[in-house]
Amino acid sequence: MLGVKPEAKEPLELLGEIPKSFMEMNPEIALIGLVSLGILFLLPLLRHRYLKMIPAPMLVLLVAVGLGFEFDLLHEHKYVFLGHEYWVGENYLVSLPNNILDGITFPVFSHLFTFEALQFILMFSLVGSIESLLTVKAIDGLDPYQRKSDMNKDLVAVGLGNIAAGLVGGLPMISEVVRSSANVNNGAKTRFANFFHGGFLLVFVAFFPGLIHQIPLAALAAMLVYTGYRLASPKEFKNTYQIGLEQLAIFMTTLLVTLATDLLLGVMAGILFKMVIHLLRGANPAHLFRATARVSQEGNTVRIEIENYALFTNFLGYKKLLSKIKPDAEVILNFKQCKIIDHTFLEHLHHFEQAHHLNGGTLDIEGIEKHKPFSNHPLAARRISARPSESVPPLVLTARQKDLQVLAAKLHCERCTFTQTYDSLRIAQFTFFGGKQIKTIENRLTKQIEGATLEFMDVVVSEGARNAAKSHKTSILFISHLHEHFPDFRLENQGFLDNFFLGQDINFTQFPTFSKRYLLRGHQEAAILQFFDEKLIRFFEQNPGFQVETKGDKILIHRDLGLTPVDKIAAEFRFAEEMFGVFHQNCEKTKPSTQTKCLENENRK
Repeated sequence: MLGVKPEAKEPLELLGEIPKSFMEMNPEIALIGLVSLGILFLLPLLRHRYLKMIPAPMLVLLVAVGLGFEFDLLHEHKYVFLGHEYWVGENYLVSLPNNILDGITFPVFSHLFTFEALQFILMFSLVGSIESLLTVKAIDGLDPYQRKSDMNKDLVAVGLGNIAAGLVGGLPMISEVVRSSANVNNGAKTRFANFFHGGFLLVFVAFFPGLIHQIPLAALAAMLVYTGYRLASPKEFKNTYQIGLEQLAIFMTTLLVTLATDLLLGVMAGILFKMVIHLLRGANPAHLFRATARVSQEGNTVRIEIENYALFTNFLGYKKLLSKIKPDAEVILNFKQCKIIDHTFLEHLHHFEQAHHLNGGTLDIEGIEKHKPFSNHPLAARRISARPSESVPPLVLTARQKDLQVLAAKLHCERCTFTQTYDSLRIAQFTFFGGKQIKTIENRLTKQIEGATLEFMDVVVSEGARNAAKSHKTSILFISHLHEHFPDFRLENQGFLDNFFLGQDINFTQFPTFSKRYLLRGHQEAAILQFFDEKLIRFFEQNPGFQVETKGDKILIHRDLGLTPVDKIAAEFRFAEEMFGVFHQNCEKTKPSTQTKCLENENRK
């Protein structure tokens, strides 16, 4: 990125060379790299709707190629900066063969059974498999249609692809998380999005190598530096520590061993260290890999009593057990006889709960209240009859949470809770969360009004997946437990280009101010037109800035992305109460048509 090629090969040695790279950096190349890195850091911070549509790496390439032309990197030459001479040229650009056939290299099979070859075969197989499976798991979590990939099919496809690539001298490949998450965020629905992306890459490499040759290596290096920072940013260490001190220790062990050796040994060290922690906490080695449970069924209710331990080492056994349960069954998991439950097991159980709920089933957990968690995190590892020294640390309130406590008393809220929870299923169905993964919910204020429950909450969402993921907090106001069904619609602030990018908008010719200010969408257009009478339209005109989405008997209210300041939350509650009153009146007035259409929509679902 700085125009200096390091001499070292191992990670720790490479890190040690960073000061030397800064001392010997090539100013023009370093400028390209640092400008590229600045764009990658700054562009995601801009919350404007249209700026978010611009992929930061694409903007980096456009700027970097322009700077490459400015510095004439296509021709080798010397320049002077602050009295020092520097050389630049084509060696600072991406290099590709002019003919794709020139890059073909056939394998030498005589080396196939050497120690070095077998080492790399094993490493590529395991690393490629782990990376691909993690990618599939991450993208399945982002899929708005909640589909589940066939992981066996994915591994077979990657394996066959790697065999074909190896036979012509190609590098091993894996499932790609950055491209997949970008596709999901931009509305892709099938695998053809990735297929065509690969096709376009092939076309450019085969027919336009000269165009790719104009990309400075410093720009690509900046993308890798940015990705590395995202993977090991201070926030990741903090998030891991919040789950539990032992999780941070496992994280650090894996990280340091990986840097000192390689990824496989790092992962193995992390696994072994976690097993040692379980043994120190009293786990019996004979039961580490055994999933022991008693299963009973009565009608559509399946009761599973988990015994001994619920750990990452024996989760596969429980997963097989859970996979045999009917999708719409009522599942009861009892942990009364379970001595230790670890974080990984609880996280997998959380994902199972979400998938099972979407298939029409339910999951209830019993007997876990007697287990002592090792931190305040909802998915923290826990042990029954924990020693007093392992008591849960008290919850320390932030300044925002202290202000929310005061506000809750003023608003006469029934509940005010600050612990993180994972019960996101009620709100995940809203379009507002499309392409985003709800991580946790915290800071809830709950207030009952006649005919509804109002809940203010701060939601941590993640856009993208794994190394492409960007997490941020946003505040919403959720209205539930309604007695009426309203037509499904989404009302949001309208920008100049919205009609070009986002499709049809339901407009009212007699209310031009409302139609210019708001973007109104929904499939039940006739019911929406009838529901939005003059009183409701005037109400929204007099209360600008709020965005509303309805889903049958649930309503979501939010402002722009980001946390709502505490001094504005009371106004949101007032808006919600007044809006619900107008909704109730309109529902009574248009009950025959609206109610019928809503019920028909529910039946279709």
